[in-house]
Amino acid sequence: MIAPWSRDPFGATGEFPHGLFYDGCTTRLQTGVVTLRRVLEADAAGLRTRCARLRAVFESREAGVANGLLFPDSNPGQAWPADVAVGATALEGCVQTVDPSSRVER
Repeated sequence: MIAPWSRDPFGATGEFPHGLFYDGCTTRLQTGVVTLRRVLEADAAGLRTRCARLRAVFESREAGVANGLLFPDSNPGQAWPADVAVGATALEGCVQTVDPSSRVER
């Protein structure tokens, strides 16, 4: 998970083979990964549902453009380009981690 070259700048100090900073940061990252895995396992169905919802919005986008809507609604009656970017990034995360079939083909 952690590239061996990332340790190169850090030397051993006391109890830490690569220094407190390196060991602290990498330990925090790894505990975050464990936490995310537990969340995913606990709510895998919910995450798949959210991924499917995102895919549906992006698949229907062309129909919306045909009707004069440049972006899907972010909030009732409001659409923001930045929200579309966040949704597209989230959908790519779905493809990579949960459901490869979430990819929207053009």
